[in-house]
Amino acid sequence: MNKQEILTLQTMLHALGKADPLLPCPVPTGVWEEQDRAALRAFQHAQGLTETGEPDPQTRTALERSARKAEADCAPAAPLQILLQPGQVVTPGTKNHHLRLVQAMFQVIALFYPDLPRPEVTGILDEATSQALSWIQRRSGLDPSGALDRDSWQALSALFTLIAGDGTKT
Repeated sequence: MNKQEILTLQTMLHALGKADPLLPCPVPTGVWEEQDRAALRAFQHAQGLTETGEPDPQTRTALERSARKAEADCAPAAPLQILLQPGQVVTPGTKNHHLRLVQAMFQVIALFYPDLPRPEVTGILDEATSQALSWIQRRSGLDPSGALDRDSWQALSALFTLIAGDGTKT
């Protein structure tokens, strides 16, 4: 095995060791050592594979599958980003699927701010959504245009995160 292949195997074993306290958690060094063989044997044992401590094709396949699952289970969720293009403005009357998310966010914020207009979730920048956008724009020192632009999205996202959190706590 070359150094990159060893680092890849060690990184997968390390991730699995972090996800499963019953598995060793070797530090990736790029040098295949006895600690790595021991970690691989423990993985092979847990998977019901022949315990050789060597990365045969069957072990590699199981290791890659398990590492992907561990990464998905342990990694933090990627943040949702609505990327409006520079200068892009979603104006009243526009139909856009992202507006459903914006309207749902206003529904949550309105639980804490009774004076906030509460638009229905329609996907259309209707009068109620425009009023809600103007509300957040005024409170953020922005031009209360009632349209959705990058600055308005940032202000809405910041307030929503402040109120609802980032999804990691219940």
